[in-house]
Amino acid sequence: MFRVRPPSPAALALAVTLACVAALAPSRAGTPVQDVAGIERGRILFEQRWSVAPSGLGRWGRGPTSNGETCLDCHAGAGRGSPPASAEVPLRQGVLRLSQRVGALLLPHPAYGNQLQYQGVLGKVPGEGEVHVEWHEHVITLADGTRASLRRPVLHLTGLPFGELSADTLVSLRLAPALGGLGLLEDVSATTLARVAAGQRAAGVSGRAHLVPDAGGGEPVTGRFGHKAMQPDLRARAAGALFMDLGITSSHFPAHDCPPVQWECARLAAGESREIEDAEIADLVLYLRALPAPASALREPAAAGEGARLFTAAGCAACHLPELGREGYAEPVRAYTDLLLHDLGPGLSDGRPEGAAEGGEWRTAPLWGLGAYLARAAHAGLLHDGRARTIAEAILWHDGEARAARDAYGRMSARQREALAAFVESL
Repeated sequence: MFRVRPPSPAALALAVTLACVAALAPSRAGTPVQDVAGIERGRILFEQRWSVAPSGLGRWGRGPTSNGETCLDCHAGAGRGSPPASAEVPLRQGVLRLSQRVGALLLPHPAYGNQLQYQGVLGKVPGEGEVHVEWHEHVITLADGTRASLRRPVLHLTGLPFGELSADTLVSLRLAPALGGLGLLEDVSATTLARVAAGQRAAGVSGRAHLVPDAGGGEPVTGRFGHKAMQPDLRARAAGALFMDLGITSSHFPAHDCPPVQWECARLAAGESREIEDAEIADLVLYLRALPAPASALREPAAAGEGARLFTAAGCAACHLPELGREGYAEPVRAYTDLLLHDLGPGLSDGRPEGAAEGGEWRTAPLWGLGAYLARAAHAGLLHDGRARTIAEAILWHDGEARAARDAYGRMSARQREALAAFVESL
């Protein structure tokens, strides 16, 4: 007698995802129908727990140093990461990027590489250290006398086996971004982004596309993913995250990141071949493309409403564009971003250039889904490093090109500020 097993929660989630994709994002003419089997293989890879060989606790391939064992460690539910609950709790849903200047060059740190990795291999390779975040607060006064408390992160690093970081080390704290709707953003063409940038310049806003090296050695291509828009497409994003965060090599990153001083890391990595194949990365990309945008972004936004009017009047919509067109699709992307780099001033600068992006330049963050994140996160953190606990704090940290919008927000009445924040949380 055969017993029919009920579908797993993961299978149910995938079915819902595919239903959303089929209903809300019809394929362009000539585009193959959804590869359901490939998406399922990609989901398994996304949830896969990786281990260092030999081990019976997961698929071999992780390490020798890493910042997790599965994509879910940072992207629980494919969502946005949160900062640690207190200074005693180490960073787990974000990373610390590192650089060091040598003359005119900006190079990886000589002992710790491009990113501090807290995990090593027990008894063989030491982890590179832990990141603890302490928040220092200051109070500002808005035009109506309201006092607002803003916080900034102060980092404390512990357990550094290869010595303390020197004073000239450039560091950048980054929280993991949400992954829903990335396939829609990938469909926005470089031509569209160039047109948006040109329109902004005519209006006195200086957003620019981040041109990054082409993996095939051709002309630079337009970046769109990551806090600094360093990745041009989901393949580059997936391969980079697998390597940087989980230590998984591929044709894109064929050798482990073992700085010369880390001889235990180099010895363990010696002779290892690529740990994930291109076809598997392609499946992971299929899964990422199938992740739906926040439900609110899939309906026609309410044009009326005081919050929406104030959002536009303050100048927020100049960079957080309500819509981006996709060539070949009838429906635009309602992510409230322009995918361009903007200088947000010294207060948000990490002082660490990345590619052609300066320390104070950040890609305009999509606003869709922020309300759902704030509602469910026990310790919410907005902006690239999680310093803002609310929409209001995030706006008040803006400077540089966004100073006029920030100041307009600061001049609003308390009721108007609440209406604007409520609008953003509805996206």
